[in-house]
Amino acid sequence: MRQRPAWMKIAAIMASGLLVAVLFPPFRMSALVWVALVPLLAALWSVNGKRAGWKGFGLGWLAGTLSCWIQFRWLAVVSPLGLLVLPIYLGLFWGVFGAFAASVGNPWAPAPDPAADRFAVMRRSLRVAFCHAALWAGLEWLRSWLFTGFGWNGLGVALHATPVMAQAADLLGVTGLAMVPVFFQAVMVQAGRRLIEGARCGQRRTGLDIGIVAAVMGLLVCYGLVRITTENQHPAGRGARAVGCPRRPFGL
Repeated sequence: MRQRPAWMKIAAIMASGLLVAVLFPPFRMSALVWVALVPLLAALWSVNGKRAGWKGFGLGWLAGTLSCWIQFRWLAVVSPLGLLVLPIYLGLFWGVFGAFAASVGNPWAPAPDPAADRFAVMRRSLRVAFCHAALWAGLEWLRSWLFTGFGWNGLGVALHATPVMAQAADLLGVTGLAMVPVFFQAVMVQAGRRLIEGARCGQRRTGLDIGIVAAVMGLLVCYGLVRITTENQHPAGRGARAVGCPRRPFGL
């Protein structure tokens, strides 16, 4: 894969920062949670050469700082200094993710072997996706308690508008729920690159990893539907409610 110019990587990570920011109030564009990290992952995985980890840290920190500044700009009402300092601090967690993604977690460095069998490609793709998802969720958990903690606006919160997916919060917690969109996007970015490279050389490069991620998403949807149906039919379920499914809209 040819080297991308620095401005394209910066533009990509800033796009991800903006997309993550608009997932939350007052924008509430939560459906974008399934694509918000695609530019970030593509940019981080295209980093190579010396000090790739530091470059990834810088890109991740910039994306996180921008995103958190937009999300928490209301802090200026009570503390202009807080609006300056807090995003810089929260961006460090994005920076750690970026350092990992651009170095030891980079599936494109070294470049994948085009002659590898489909099962090897699948294992590599799923392993990379799971590691990125686990790290993202772990960093959200860490920032929720480190230095008294700041757990607002975790990625899993954006799934509140999709109750059928939000039901998995009772298995994973809201922090663990953040793994789902990260895992999905990490697989799709890798699969997308394979399809593009296959089209360039006239080969069809599909992957079993797409089928696996589709199965995982299907299981989560089925679990959500079963849980919502069960709670709605619960004869004594006045106090038991499905996650994210209040019986009456808030404020009414």
